[in-house]
Amino acid sequence: MSTEHIDAFNNKIVDEAPQKIETRIGDVDINFILRDSFFDQESLLEYDVMLPHEQHVLQIQYWYSDNDPNYHRIEVRTPNLRSYQITCFHCKTVGFLDSERIVEIGQVVKVSGQRPRNGMDVQQTNERIKEEACLLLDQEGLLIEPDDRAPRWHIGTYDTQTKEWLHGQTTSGFINNFLKVAIIMAYCRGNRGIDLFPNAEYSNQSIDDDNLRTSISPEAFKNKREEWEAIGLMGEEFVFEFERLRLVQDGREDLAESVQHVSLYDCGAGYDILSYELDGRPRYIECKTTVGGSMKFDITLNEWNKAKKYREQYYLYRITNIDQQHHRDIVVIQDPFGKFEDGELVLKPNVFTVSIIQGRQITET
Repeated sequence: MSTEHIDAFNNKIVDEAPQKIETRIGDVDINFILRDSFFDQESLLEYDVMLPHEQHVLQIQYWYSDNDPNYHRIEVRTPNLRSYQITCFHCKTVGFLDSERIVEIGQVVKVSGQRPRNGMDVQQTNERIKEEACLLLDQEGLLIEPDDRAPRWHIGTYDTQTKEWLHGQTTSGFINNFLKVAIIMAYCRGNRGIDLFPNAEYSNQSIDDDNLRTSISPEAFKNKREEWEAIGLMGEEFVFEFERLRLVQDGREDLAESVQHVSLYDCGAGYDILSYELDGRPRYIECKTTVGGSMKFDITLNEWNKAKKYREQYYLYRITNIDQQHHRDIVVIQDPFGKFEDGELVLKPNVFTVSIIQGRQITET
């Protein structure tokens, strides 16, 4: 059985591996930093995982068996904790060994062999861990639940013929997704030494959406705010229909029916529209609308943190000329956090948060 596609894929992720990836899981900031020296020379890649409160190492390795032609898998392991697999995907299952052109890289979420906990038996413990893992994977946009099939994590779509990623993904995004899945599974199992949420309060200073620098009366500000909200809603409704049409035209009527106008019922989500990639992964869209053609706009701390968290699955849609029905345009920015890192976007803070240090006396004069 040929391993040509596996070898080409392994070479691609090694050659294109980024030195550093900044991302988030929940509210926790995480940095993946490529190691110069490996614990195991058989590793394809090894990354230092920098959490706010602890540090680990994750290895990406390719394993095969000379005795079983179907046993080929790529997995994530933990050399500095316990030297065994956290999670993996099987090369035959996803199509690398069957010479399929389009490979959907993922794995059914499954948990087995865990010790009983909290008064539950082994089966109940495994089911509870699986439920927790699925919840976290879903929140990170990494879970797909096909009809009448077990839920599975999904981290990328790859064309074995062109040796390229599909749907705007990159090798950096694949590695980011794979390591995030590993951290989530290790945390939920509780036996890998990774404590993802020791407390709930981790935040990142960034930018805010308050841009009121000029004098304005309360009445005028109220009217302006209502005007902004109306313009924003028009843009969101335009993008909602735009996304449904995009999916229908690409043959995914099933996904078009599931597109959601999130901001109508959740103003704190950090995005306005929940759409989908053609492979079923979520596409998180924040709409920025104007009646003119300016490419400048505000973004909130919450939105920026979501951009950092979802990376290639987070999009900014800049809608211009919204008041001109036949001249509206959309500029699509995928992975704005990555664009910022690459110098393609510029951020300028327009407010600062001041915190008074407890125990310090402040004298009023």
